[in-house]
Amino acid sequence: MEIVLDRNLYRTIKQMDRTAMQSFLQDIYQSGINEATENGAAPAAAEAAPAETAAPAANSSVDLEALRGELSKVKGVGEARLNEIMKVIEGFMA
Repeated sequence: MEIVLDRNLYRTIKQMDRTAMQSFLQDIYQSGINEATENGAAPAAAEAAPAETAAPAANSSVDLEALRGELSKVKGVGEARLNEIMKVIEGFMA
């Protein structure tokens, strides 16, 4: 199922409140899961938790200095913001 953002749908979305938008997005997400399941994708993979909420693997490791180096290359991320980001990441890894 392809969802086309025509002018009428755009106007409808623009007038939605938070609850209506959340319901609309959940419907789109569910239709994607259903379509993936119909096309042979494994249901477990289709319903996996989003990356933000997924727990890190027990044996995963991250080189924090390498990560810090790569993040420092992002335009607009200064030293103060980089320190804040690294605190959050370290908090999740503790």
